[in-house]
Amino acid sequence: MKSVLSSRLLLPICFLIAIACKKNLNEADQTNTIKTFTDHLGEPIEIDLKGQVFNNNETPLDSVLITVGNTSILTDEHGNFTIKNVSAHEKSVSLEAQRKDYTNTVMNVVPEEGTDAINIILHKETEPCLFWFCKDNHNLPNTIN
Repeated sequence: MKSVLSSRLLLPICFLIAIACKKNLNEADQTNTIKTFTDHLGEPIEIDLKGQVFNNNETPLDSVLITVGNTSILTDEHGNFTIKNVSAHEKSVSLEAQRKDYTNTVMNVVPEEGTDAINIILHKETEPCLFWFCKDNHNLPNTIN
């Protein structure tokens, strides 16, 4: 009786082990197709970036801090910036623009030969208002009938 009971338990256990082994083999085949950062971003390159920063009214902004990787530079009085020999990738370079009283902006740009200047628009920060009678509505629902 014990041998019949143990063989009934042993058979499903062996079946489960065989299924688990087959599943692990399939997962091993899939790991060969995992993409790396280099596959998504491209090979590392060095490029020159130039551009101009504006506000909402298309007025050039001076003293905007432009950061690309570990390199930072301030825009001139006409909102222009140029960063030479920046470490980037073939398919993507990320840059950030910061200025006091403006919302920080992060952009991802695809670096290409002959690309025109990068135009960045910074939006003025507004202080949130919690009162219904505020002159700046801040897109709050109108509670006055």
